[in-house]
Amino acid sequence: MSAKRRERERRVLRLPAVEERTGLGRSWIYDAVATGRFPRPIAIGKRASGWLEHEIEAWVDERVAERDAGTAVRNLPLSDLNARRHHDKARRPPRSRPARSGRESEREAAR
Repeated sequence: MSAKRRERERRVLRLPAVEERTGLGRSWIYDAVATGRFPRPIAIGKRASGWLEHEIEAWVDERVAERDAGTAVRNLPLSDLNARRHHDKARRPPRSRPARSGRESEREAAR
């Protein structure tokens, strides 16, 4: 393996670079990571993470190969992600309403 290839494999990309290389947004990337459809980031500090460059390149190469083979997924995983969001919302307990102020209570009583 050449020194240049080893250097590239060890390179860590932060989120803006991943967004630029893939054309995807932050929310989509993190949703896809959660569903196993995108490479997971690695911790590079207490509050910092990044993605290995070669994993992002491999993911993009897979998308190109799917397109060229005619097996590209239409609407990529957005339908799956939306279904997951709706499922999560259904499992959440309902939000409690904040207490009404005195004026609002008076208005309701006057109706």
